Amino acid sequence: EFSCLEVVEGVRDLREVRAPCAPNLDLVAGGSGISRLASLTPVELSLLAAGLAALEGEYGYLLCDSAAGISPQTLAFAASSDVVLVIS
Repeated sequence: EFSCLEVVEGVRDLREVRAPCAPNLDLVAGGSGISRLASLTPVELSLLAAGLAALEGEYGYLLCDSAAGISPQTLAFAASSDVVLVIS
């Protein structure tokens, strides 16, 4: 129903856009096909980061899928992660 787009626009926080998928498993949709999400400003990135930090204590694991390539946005998410898994 909602995606990260509403988070970076400041309309909703990450808790509001997550959708339950199964017991102990929620999804935050990244907004596939929304080109605006491919080039976030530093302020928008910080909104997402703050939302992820707020959710961190509620989950054993947070998995973040990012776009292909090495954009500044992808590197910022990787740098803020405890573990990075690269699949080629």
